[in-house]
Amino acid sequence: MADAAEYSAPPTKRPKAEFSNGGGRYGLESFLRREDEKLPPNHIVLISITNVQYPINVEVVYKICAMAGSIRKIVTFERNNIVQAMVEFHTLESADKARASLHGCDVYDNCCTMKVEYSKMTELTVRENNMHSWDFTDKSIEPADRRPVILNRPGGNAGGQSGGNMYSSNGGGGSNMGMRSMGATNPMHSGPRSINGNADLMSMVQTQLAAQGNMGCPPAGPNTGLSMDRDYADGGTCVLMAYGLDSEKWDPLKVFNLLCLYGNVNKVFFMKNKEGTAMIEMSDPIFADNVTRFVGEMNLLGNTVKFNHSKKHVRLTQIPIEYDLPNGSSSIRNFYQEKNMNRFIREDQARKNRMMYPTKVLHFFNADRIADNELMQLFADQGAPEPTNIKWQEPKEGSRGGLSGLLYFESAVDAANGLVLMNHSNIGERNTKMGFSPAKW
Repeated sequence: MADAAEYSAPPTKRPKAEFSNGGGRYGLESFLRREDEKLPPNHIVLISITNVQYPINVEVVYKICAMAGSIRKIVTFERNNIVQAMVEFHTLESADKARASLHGCDVYDNCCTMKVEYSKMTELTVRENNMHSWDFTDKSIEPADRRPVILNRPGGNAGGQSGGNMYSSNGGGGSNMGMRSMGATNPMHSGPRSINGNADLMSMVQTQLAAQGNMGCPPAGPNTGLSMDRDYADGGTCVLMAYGLDSEKWDPLKVFNLLCLYGNVNKVFFMKNKEGTAMIEMSDPIFADNVTRFVGEMNLLGNTVKFNHSKKHVRLTQIPIEYDLPNGSSSIRNFYQEKNMNRFIREDQARKNRMMYPTKVLHFFNADRIADNELMQLFADQGAPEPTNIKWQEPKEGSRGGLSGLLYFESAVDAANGLVLMNHSNIGERNTKMGFSPAKW
């Protein structure tokens, strides 16, 4: 599969003879039929993207739309197997330009086809800045003052060289309509791109922004999913395959309970035609890498469970067959909007999560204080190994949140099984979260 970032041309209109998207020429023509003809012109556009074969997030949408003009806000979401984005421009002229120039284009070669319409919305609301939404007018996240940088580091990504980088100072502007590509590689850097340079790159970008002024700078790096130089084709898939899952014991939530320690989980579904197999979409390839590195293959709930990268999928775009698992739960669950469960939504959240191999100690938090024997009984009721020792941590003075503590087990396997079965269960009246801890006996 070709690297999406290597395409060296801007989005181009596809000839009608080439329209094809599973449903054939007329299927795509039907998708591209606009429904906004009776709506008044608006500074907010709705972009619908079909035949998605590469991840679409705030950064990608910004790179697309910055060619048309200065952007205020972006919100992305998924509906009926179609990725959609609402983009609020500073001016009606910019929105008009985006609607006229981007409609019918492919983001990448022969995939990710866009329909661009006026939105009915009068203003976008962004609750938090993350990989799915961003408010570029938010002054509270401006970077601190830094000394101006004259040259880029040798071999590094220029950060704004393509003209469409979401971190550029002027929000894109109309002058970027002639940029080479949305993921153009730095001509000084001919080798495969990696994520290791993100910290240096972000430092340079922040320097430029501090010197020139900007409407908000999102944090880049492995914790945010807004990786600026990630190679999605060279082992960079968001999709994991899980093998060895006993459908009598497992369901999507139990898979999530384990994998959420290593990154944001978008979707989990069990495959009806492949017993014991599930597919998982993480929100970023980095998170999928974390799972294969820190979990990989492990004895869980009585079976050897193995997590591998998918060799066929970069992300999950097809709706699978839904059916009931033996425990009565659905074979499919979408965690995309589970902001209270995914732990890497915000940068401050992500910093609290340590990447580690399974240990024999679990840290739990947001729990009500109950007797130790009651807590052990909760584990027994779920068929989970019971902790051999429990240590409650005293709450901070004035704290109104739940309590935290440590659960000690005989082995890392017992702790992992306890995590799979008890993470996101109620301890008292509170939904309690758990994770592996480096604490010693």
